[in-house]
Amino acid sequence: MSNCQQSTLRLMIAAGLLAAITSLPASPLAAGSDPAAGLTSVTVEGAIWHVGPVVEDTPAHAKATERLGVDAPIYMAVRQNPKLEAFRRPSLLSARQAARALRGATGCGVHTNTMMRTISGAYFARLSCD
Repeated sequence: MSNCQQSTLRLMIAAGLLAAITSLPASPLAAGSDPAAGLTSVTVEGAIWHVGPVVEDTPAHAKATERLGVDAPIYMAVRQNPKLEAFRRPSLLSARQAARALRGATGCGVHTNTMMRTISGAYFARLSCD
């Protein structure tokens, strides 16, 4: 791969990450619910998770819909890192914590076969509120 191709690939990845980050709510740091953003904060095993629906007109929703296969309500769970520690201890069984956070914030069950984790650690999943 030439240097030009590598630079183009890096630029495309950076643009995709920027689009995903800007689609997140502006300030997910407050505990509790933020009805304007549709964001809810829940604590699971001492870790704060921010849970909210993925807005349909964003690249994150398009990517999640493409991967999950069905155009259904998709929710996202992100673990908060308040100290911005790059090398913090990873959460044990983070997929289980994300599922518990999604269930705690929405009251709906999680389709575990639709859970998807991005490289940034955000979890996306379809929910079942039957």
